[in-house]
Amino acid sequence: MKRTIFLISIFLFLFSDAKSQEFVFTPLNVLHGLSDNQVRYMLQLPDGRMVFKTTGNINIYDGAGFKYIHRDSQRKYPLKAYDGFYRIYLSGDSILWIKDYQELLRVDLRKEKYTQDLVSYFKKIGFPKPIDNFFMDPKQRLWLLVGDKLVLSDHTHEFELSKDQGRLQDVSCHEEKLYLFYSTGKLICYDLGSKRKLYSAAAYPNTHYSRFGNTSLVVKGRNGFYQLRNGTHGGFFFL
Repeated sequence: MKRTIFLISIFLFLFSDAKSQEFVFTPLNVLHGLSDNQVRYMLQLPDGRMVFKTTGNINIYDGAGFKYIHRDSQRKYPLKAYDGFYRIYLSGDSILWIKDYQELLRVDLRKEKYTQDLVSYFKKIGFPKPIDNFFMDPKQRLWLLVGDKLVLSDHTHEFELSKDQGRLQDVSCHEEKLYLFYSTGKLICYDLGSKRKLYSAAAYPNTHYSRFGNTSLVVKGRNGFYQLRNGTHGGFFFL
C-alpha cells in the first residue's frame, strides 16, 4: 500500500500543470489534523483545497486546517463489476464520486454529507436496472456499465462490449475518440460518432495479466496515456 501511495503521488506530481519551483512541500499527518495516516487517494478541488481520502473519512484541507466527512456505509451503492481499490472522481466543483471494492458513494461537498439514495438517482436519469460499474471521462461525463453495455449518462452514446477483452477498468475521451482500458492491459480506441473501432494496443503481454489486473489509473499525456496499474505487482505504463 505504501508503494501504491508513493506511485500515485509521483504520478500526480509529474503530470500536473504546475512547475516544480512553484511547490512548497509540507508534511501532513495526524499531528497536523489528518484523521489517520492511511491515505488511500487524494485530489485537488477547483478552489485549491485538497481532498485526502483515508480509510475512514474524507479529509478536506484548506491550507490551515482540516474538515472531516465521516464515512456513511449505509449510503453505498453496489458495483458488482468493480474489484479494484479507491478511485475518486470530481463532478463540477462540489460532487465527489467515491468508488471502492464493489461499492459507490456520492458526496456533496457543499452540504458536507453523502447522497442518500443513489438507486433513485440512477432511475431518474434513465437507468432502472442496477449499474455494474461507474466511470467519468476528462470532460466529467458519466459512463455507466450495465451488463455488457457501456452507456453515457445522457444516453447519446452506447457501446456493446466484448467479454473477451477482460473487465473494463477505465474510460477516457479525447478529440471525439473513446478509449477503453481493460484488466488484461488492453486499450481499445473507438470513434465516438461512428462507433467504429480504430485501433487496439496492450500495456504488457498476456503472460503478465495476473500481475496488474486489479486497479487502473489513467492520465492523458501529449502523445498517449500514462497508466498506473496494480494487482500482485504495481506498474507504470505508457500507451
